Amino acid sequence: SGSSVGVLTSGSTVLSAAAVPPGNAGASLRQLLQVPQGTITQVTPAPVGDHVAWVSSRGDHSFIGLLDPGAPAVRYIAPAFARDTSPAWSPSGDKLAFLRILDELDGSGASTNAAAFGKDTASFQVLVADVATGDHWEVYGEDSREGTGGWPMNLGYGSRPLLFLGKETLVLGSERFGGFLHPIRLSLRDSSPQDLLERFPDCEAQDWVQLEPSALLVVASCPGSTLEPQAGRDVSLSLLRAPVESGRAQPARRERETVLWQGSSGVIGGMAHGGAGVTVLGDGSVAFLRCAFDDPCAVHRLLGGALPRASEATTSDPRSVALSAPPESPFDAGALVRPRTVVFESGDGRFQVQGHLLLPPAHLRRGQGFPAVIFTHGGPMRQMYGTFHFAPDYSQQAMINQVLAARGVAVLSVNYRLSVGFGRAFRNCLPESDCGWRGAAEYEDLVGAWKYLDGLDAVDSSRIGIHGLSYGGLNTLMALTRNPDLFVAGVANAPVFNHVSLARFYSGAVSGTFSGHFDFQPPLTRSSLATGPEPALAGPSWPSQAAENVAIAFAASPASQVGNLTSPLLLIHGDADHNVDVQESMSLARAWRQGPRGQPGLLETMMLPDEKHWPALYSNQLVVMQATVGF
Repeated sequence: SGSSVGVLTSGSTVLSAAAVPPGNAGASLRQLLQVPQGTITQVTPAPVGDHVAWVSSRGDHSFIGLLDPGAPAVRYIAPAFARDTSPAWSPSGDKLAFLRILDELDGSGASTNAAAFGKDTASFQVLVADVATGDHWEVYGEDSREGTGGWPMNLGYGSRPLLFLGKETLVLGSERFGGFLHPIRLSLRDSSPQDLLERFPDCEAQDWVQLEPSALLVVASCPGSTLEPQAGRDVSLSLLRAPVESGRAQPARRERETVLWQGSSGVIGGMAHGGAGVTVLGDGSVAFLRCAFDDPCAVHRLLGGALPRASEATTSDPRSVALSAPPESPFDAGALVRPRTVVFESGDGRFQVQGHLLLPPAHLRRGQGFPAVIFTHGGPMRQMYGTFHFAPDYSQQAMINQVLAARGVAVLSVNYRLSVGFGRAFRNCLPESDCGWRGAAEYEDLVGAWKYLDGLDAVDSSRIGIHGLSYGGLNTLMALTRNPDLFVAGVANAPVFNHVSLARFYSGAVSGTFSGHFDFQPPLTRSSLATGPEPALAGPSWPSQAAENVAIAFAASPASQVGNLTSPLLLIHGDADHNVDVQESMSLARAWRQGPRGQPGLLETMMLPDEKHWPALYSNQLVVMQATVGF
């Protein structure tokens, strides 16, 4: 009625609702549902009526729940031996679409959605259910064992929702068209998919929202040549308008995709590691998060009516206005260095790798050239841009790199293999699938970065260091243990030290985790295995396969070559880290103390009591940033 706002809240097993009256004078919370097991997630109210759909997550499987407040019990829509997720309502509320992740096994016996880099896709189906009768049917599916089929399980940013556009049209994400994730259109009457970014084959969609009744607003990463305005400029993320045909008789000339805003001087994207970072307001205008190399992130708006073209939508354009601004800072924005997008060959010659180079002002150059630092991001399913980042921790990493440049140190930020935004082959190290614990092939991209810097007259290649957080910390340790002849110093923040110990003996946020890839005997404290073991592992060859995987993963870890550590290292870790357990850094420190230590002061450490993966307290963030630059 417009007199109140409805609020739904979900806990682990409880779903509640409240009506907030005008003036926010107070509201009583009413419990709608309590389930005996599973976790309530993805709560999705119907656009019409009182039905609520939600996902009941139960380890290696999940169900779509349907709640009618007037009904005596909860219904589950077509429960199966699978992972059902992403409920989406039709505009009239009479149909409910959802994804069914089938979790097929690949040829190596590893689950395709397991935490094994290079194996991140799963076969899936799109199902639609009639809410009144419960009848359901499949409208589309992909097999992960066929070409570029399969649902990508880890793309780092964004939600990429399954959604209805009209009564008969669905939109979802797929990599089947060339290996880059694009929104595709499906008709409930015709399962033939239509690529909605056909004009932009090398763009990878990060997220999308409905712009018009028959059009999507797509946030896309376009690092290739599709939208490149000129050599050396970083397109970063762009706003695209993708028309969605109704599925009826197609016109002779189909409306084409168009660029609404091109991020050559900034980046748009999600808040933290999720969310679209873009929305359509009630008046038809578009609000989005914009970050520039010399200006932290702020909310901007493209005004309604005729949306500006890429060449028109600049920060000075009257139709693109800032709605928020960061607080004033004593730091001189004019002193910031504009990063230059560069491309170089990986050390093994398999891929072209993108990076962003910050060269200090010429007057800071001394001797044979600038010393240099390679920055390697975490994740690893992340993407860095030539700007401040929409994720706060990476925005602070960008500030570290700018301060280094202001002090006369060149910085090269690398989007190494496993990064998102560059297609499936790059993200999964195809065709060999030999990244991460399967072979650490992504390290060759850092060797390629070193060679690129070595070829620059402005850089003194005898003084190249490296730093990074999380997986970037792992890459830092890889560099210092594999090539101390190339990398003369490093800062590793919350690093992985040993892939095997991280998977087998993790005791942080997921207490008691058991990995069938590396062990065939679960801990004695576990009465059952929550997710298996997978059939392909629980057989006669399981012990030998686990032993082989341990050998492969250990060889791909810095732990296997820690004796080669001869370059100075600053090791930083919070002891309440729920992403990478502090035991990883404890293991490195113990290995260092027990081995030949070499020169005094080679290993410096910073333990942060009660801190998380990246420090939560701003005072500790400053300490870490200052220590990184100082080291």
